[in-house]
Amino acid sequence: MNVMGLLDYLQEEVSEASKVPFTENCIVDREKILNIIQDIRVTLPAEIKEAETIRAQRNEILDDAEREAHDIVDEAQQRASQMVEENTITQQAYAEADRILQEAQNGAEQVRASADQYAMDLLEDLENNIRRSLEVVSNGMNSMQGR
Repeated sequence: MNVMGLLDYLQEEVSEASKVPFTENCIVDREKILNIIQDIRVTLPAEIKEAETIRAQRNEILDDAEREAHDIVDEAQQRASQMVEENTITQQAYAEADRILQEAQNGAEQVRASADQYAMDLLEDLENNIRRSLEVVSNGMNSMQGR
């Protein structure tokens, strides 16, 4: 079960616990609650590892984009050199090379920006899930301490 499922289960156990008359306190099965909290502690590192995997994937995407950009730049330079050799109008060759180089740089920047945004979105989602999980755990512990 994932952290969110465990937290839902914990919340359900606390919500459905028998109330102590004339108070907001409730009676919960301590062992059951502690087992759920232990399961959360075991599961949480896996989700943190998933975040690290996402970060590594982001780095791979960036590395791939940079390699692709270098390949495009190299191709542009080769193409420009070839155009200069084949054509006596070197100005056109330089202009075309500059355009291709600019396109390559723009494309690489767009890929890099997209990869950054994708990784940021995934990390923000994970951060929100972890934050909600910790809040539910904290609320459960505060509820138990209030008894």
